[in-house]
Amino acid sequence: MTGKAAALALILGTSVFVVPGASADWASYRNDALRTGNQPQGSPLSDPKAVVNLAVTHSFPAGSQGEGGSFEAAPVVAANVEGVESRVLIGSTSGFFYALDSISLNKLWQYPTTAPLLGNCIPDNGGNGTFGRYGIHASATLAQIGGQNAVAFGAPDPTAEAGHGSARLFALNVIGGTPIWKADGVHDGSAVVAHVQGCTPGAPELHERIANSSPLVLGNKVYIGVHDSGDDPLQKGKVVAVDLATGKLLPFNYVSTGTPLDNTRGGGVWNSPAGDGTSVYFTTGNTNPGPPYILPPPLPEPSPNHGLSMVSVDRDTGNVNWAFQPVPYAIDGDPDWAAGAAVAHASCGTVITSVMKDGWAYGVKPDGSCKWQFPQTAPAPPSPQACIFPTNDKHLHADTGYRQSAAVFGDKVIIRTGGENLINDGVSGGYARLVALDACAADDAHRVKWLTDPLVPTSNSADPNANCTANPSENEFALGTPTVTNGIIYVTANEADRCDQSGNQFAGNGHVLAIADPTVLLPLTTICSNPKFSAIPSFGGRPSDCVNNGYSVVPDPGVLADVALPDQGDAVHLRKEPAIANGRVYVATSMDGLHPQGGHVYVLEPASPPPPPSVTISVSMTETQIGPDICINGQGFTSPGPAQISYMNIPQRPTPSTPAPSTSTPMANFLRQTPARRAGWLRSPAPMPRSNRM
Repeated sequence: MTGKAAALALILGTSVFVVPGASADWASYRNDALRTGNQPQGSPLSDPKAVVNLAVTHSFPAGSQGEGGSFEAAPVVAANVEGVESRVLIGSTSGFFYALDSISLNKLWQYPTTAPLLGNCIPDNGGNGTFGRYGIHASATLAQIGGQNAVAFGAPDPTAEAGHGSARLFALNVIGGTPIWKADGVHDGSAVVAHVQGCTPGAPELHERIANSSPLVLGNKVYIGVHDSGDDPLQKGKVVAVDLATGKLLPFNYVSTGTPLDNTRGGGVWNSPAGDGTSVYFTTGNTNPGPPYILPPPLPEPSPNHGLSMVSVDRDTGNVNWAFQPVPYAIDGDPDWAAGAAVAHASCGTVITSVMKDGWAYGVKPDGSCKWQFPQTAPAPPSPQACIFPTNDKHLHADTGYRQSAAVFGDKVIIRTGGENLINDGVSGGYARLVALDACAADDAHRVKWLTDPLVPTSNSADPNANCTANPSENEFALGTPTVTNGIIYVTANEADRCDQSGNQFAGNGHVLAIADPTVLLPLTTICSNPKFSAIPSFGGRPSDCVNNGYSVVPDPGVLADVALPDQGDAVHLRKEPAIANGRVYVATSMDGLHPQGGHVYVLEPASPPPPPSVTISVSMTETQIGPDICINGQGFTSPGPAQISYMNIPQRPTPSTPAPSTSTPMANFLRQTPARRAGWLRSPAPMPRSNRM
C-alpha cells in the first residue's frame, strides 16, 4: 500500500537518481565488511515512484508448504557470477544450504545432498539440550578462494568429534556447490571452530555455538564469533580465525574473559564481526552467570572482563586494542550486547555504532572513547566516565529485546533503540519504532534526524471480545533489521498475533516495509523525538509540549510500501534482513507452532504499473492548444493516456506570439501521475497491525 510519504511524493513529483542497469551483490550479512546494511548501487528500489508498486514475484519453495525448517538468517546474492545466472544463497535450520536462481528462486543445488548438518543432541521435554542441532542459522559470505567464486558459512558437523554438533566453517563453489576446503584432509570444511562435548543442560562441558555469527572475510582470513546456547551454561566468548585459502586454524588469541585456557566464562560473541583495514569490531554478551541473573553477581568478576563490551582487536593477532563497557559487572542483569558493530565513515570521522539489548545506543570513536550515548543518561563526553553507568545505577539492564544492527546512510544511523522515552517509560517503547540518529551531532538535542512508528496500533485480536492480554506494541520482534539503498529503507515486520475468546493465538503475516528518508521524500507529518509528547503547537502559537519539555520536532517518514508475505511466517527473528541486489529485495521467513507454513525465501520487485487508459474528451472552450497538453476553460492538464479528442467550437489556434496556456496547475500535476500514484494521492493507507510475535 502507499503511505503518507508516498502522498507527498505524488504532490511534489519527487524522484531520485538511479544508475541505469546497475546491479551489485549482497555479499554478506549487512552486505559489507563494515556491516553497514547499505546497498550503494542505484536501481528501481531507490526510486520512490517504483517502490510504491513493490510486490512478491516468486518464492522458494513454490506454494504454501515451507522448506521444512526455518530460514533464521538472510539470503546473500551473488549477482555478478560470470557465465552463469546470478544466484541467491541461504541455509536453513533443517541443515541444508541452497543455491537458488535469483529471479525464479528455482533450486540450482543444495549442500549436503543427503545427511543434514545437524548434531545428534535431542532436546529434553523442556526444549533444552539442542546445543549442536541448530543447522545453518546465520547468513553466508561471498569470497574469492583460489580463483573460485565461493560462499562461506558456519554450521554443526555431525562427523566432527563425538557428533554432538561441533561446528566448522564450510566454503563451497558458488557455481556448482562443490566443497573447497578439507582442512583436516578428510572432512569437508575448516578446522573445528566451536566444540560441543555433550548434550546435558547445565553441565560444565563445552556447549559452544556459532549460530548467530556470519563469517567476516578480511584479507586472507575468515573470522567467526563463538557464543553459547541460552547461557546453559555460559561459554567463554571467542573470535576464531581460519585461513581463507585452506580453512586451517590461525593463531588468533581473542577471548572475552580471563585467558584462553582458564575456567572463566562469558562474553559470548552473538553477532557478526565487522572489519576495516586494521581492526575487527564486535560486541559481547553477559558474564554474570544465570539464569536467574542475581544482582550483584554471586561470583567474582573475571579478569580481564570484556563482557557487555564493544571490542576492537588487531586483525592479525586478536590482541585487544580497546574494550568499551558501559554496563559494569555489578549491574549485569543479562543485557547482552548482541546487535554487533556497524562502522560509519561519517563526515566527522569514523564512528562505530550499535545498540545494547537494554535499549541504549552508542557511537564510539576509533580510539575506544565514547562519542555519544542515546539517550544520554550516564555522564556525557568528555568525562573520563563518559557513557558508563555507575555500579549503583537503577535503570533496567536485563534480558530485553534490542538485538538488531543499524543501517548506515551518510551520517545517519538507522536503528531500533529505546529512544528518549526509555528512561521514564520503560524499555519496550521502541520495539516497533525506527529512528535515524545523527552520528555527528554535538548533543542529544540534535541527535534524532527522524523517527517513525510504522506499525499502526490496532487491536491484537480477531474478535473484539477475545481474551488476549499481550500488548502488541511490546513485542521485541515487531521490526527486523533495516537495510538501505540510496535513501530508501527496507525492513521486515510482523503483524500482531491474534487471539480468539479463549486466548488461543492465530498467526499474523510477516511484511516487508519501505520507508523513504526525508532527503529523498519530504514527509507530510512530524513527530516529537520523544513520542510521549505532542509535536503540535499549542493554542495561540505557543510551542508544543515536545519543545517545552526539551525535545525536538522531527520528520515522520511513514511507510512508502507495505507488502504482506504469503506464508504467515515470522519475517523478523533474529538475523533476518532484506537483501538488496539486482533491483530486487530478498527476504526469508521462519516456521514455528504459530507459523507452521513459514520457511520460505521470497523475492520482491516493483511491478510495472498498468498502461494509462485511453480517454475520449469533448472540448468546448474559448481557446485550445492542440497536442498532448490540453487547455480546458483555462485549466491545463496532460492526457493520462492516448486521447481521442472531439473538438467543438474551437477558435483559431493562438499564434506563436501568443503565450500558450500554462499546464502547471494542480489538475495537471495530478493527471501526470501514474494511475497507482493518483490512487495513492486520493486515499489514506489502511493501518498495519503491530506485532505480538515473540
